[in-house]
Amino acid sequence: MSPTSRTLKWLRDSGFAADVAERWVAQAGVRRDLFHCIDIVAIKAGEPILGVQSTVAGCVSARLAKARGIPELRTWLAAGGRFIVIGWAKVSGRWSPRTEELLPNSLGALETVNRARPPRRLRKSRHASADLFEGIAD
Repeated sequence: MSPTSRTLKWLRDSGFAADVAERWVAQAGVRRDLFHCIDIVAIKAGEPILGVQSTVAGCVSARLAKARGIPELRTWLAAGGRFIVIGWAKVSGRWSPRTEELLPNSLGALETVNRARPPRRLRKSRHASADLFEGIAD
């Protein structure tokens, strides 16, 4: 059973209507998550919409770090949605979820990078600075 199927069962048992939001892109041979970080979308009356990244317990930190850098996730949270990462691990022979939620104020500031052109490389001058003013009379 995959982490996604475990998460779907766990959410449904908790009263959520949940479905997979990632899709297979055949031309590229890859799976693409909704907004680059959401595997499952879950809804429940009286609760904000929930975006879930499902993984194994050892990868929770990496998934959180990746999600923090995704601008679409900021919009998701600003629109009132919730985002959690659920990592699964066997504890005493039973599968147990580890859940971590990202809050809007936990994402930090967006970094802006100017990618217009690379920085110029300064060349070393062929002349010593004293040579530049040689021959100039006072």
